[in-house]
Amino acid sequence: MGAAVVEVFGPGKPGFIVTLLLALTIGEFLVEQTFHSTNRNDRIPFLKAGSGIAAVLILLTYLGILIGKYVTWSTKGTLN
Repeated sequence: MGAAVVEVFGPGKPGFIVTLLLALTIGEFLVEQTFHSTNRNDRIPFLKAGSGIAAVLILLTYLGILIGKYVTWSTKGTLN
């Protein structure tokens, strides 16, 4: 069971990317609510821009992993 979890959610795996995006979304929401409650609404656009850039970088990393797997599969015939 542990090996299956590492295979899906380990570093460099698709589940790890999804977990990072979920953590980024939840963290951004909590910080936004904190800014609202402390009347620091002027900082929210910077927060949204930063989290958007982070999400794009995470998705580009995921795309790189998928392209690497495709190239490996198309040249060697295996996904490892």
